[in-house]
Amino acid sequence: MKVWLLEKFNYEDSYNIGIYTEEGKKKFLETLYETVRQDDEKTLRLCDERIKQLIEERKVFHKDSEELLKEERLAKENGDREKMLAIRRKRRATLRVEEEYTHKIRIIGYEKNDILNGSKEGRINHYLNQNNLNFYEYELDSNFNIVPEYLWLD
Repeated sequence: MKVWLLEKFNYEDSYNIGIYTEEGKKKFLETLYETVRQDDEKTLRLCDERIKQLIEERKVFHKDSEELLKEERLAKENGDREKMLAIRRKRRATLRVEEEYTHKIRIIGYEKNDILNGSKEGRINHYLNQNNLNFYEYELDSNFNIVPEYLWLD
């Protein structure tokens, strides 16, 4: 009879959580999926809030770069090359900061898409990996002793 041992393992601590039969493992994963789904909903809300916040912060830099562009064009029309180049450097620095915000928004969007497009099994596996949880498969012999598949360690 096959059984699965659920173990939490990381470098600081490791311990066994439980041992499950095939039916027990399925039930455990079903209840775990509810936890995963709730965590994903919280994460999606946080992603939306963070994206809105970053967009608002980015608008300031966008507005500043538009104003600097107008000043740069005015300086160019007046023939003041030094002033035009100084304004251009400021505008490019502002645009770089704006692009950093855009990059942060894109990364959060990728995380959000991973959650939305992930399968049930994929989301459960992600949760298990994130929390250092592992299932190990064993066989029970006739005396209900656990026999590992790697007998060469005995």
